[in-house]
Amino acid sequence: MRAIDLDKALLAVCSGCNEEFSEEPCEPGCCRIREKLENAPTLTIDNLRPKGRWEPVDARYSRCTNCKRERNIRTQIGWEFCPSCGADMRGGGEDG
Repeated sequence: MRAIDLDKALLAVCSGCNEEFSEEPCEPGCCRIREKLENAPTLTIDNLRPKGRWEPVDARYSRCTNCKRERNIRTQIGWEFCPSCGADMRGGGEDG
């Protein structure tokens, strides 16, 4: 997967189109390529960050469901992110 700069991609598409079809004025509302690019899914930091949750191991330790590293429960209380892999622990992970 690659993240792109939409403005630069549209400029490249429109510049190429205008060079090829210079007699016809550009109608952005009629351009199917432009429409597909503008409606493509967007990446954000939230959907790039791995998700996880603290899974109890025993009375003293919990494990990050993303990286499987164990942490002392007393030191990890309230942690919103795993210090080992950066997983977001607020959303419950894929399985919960």
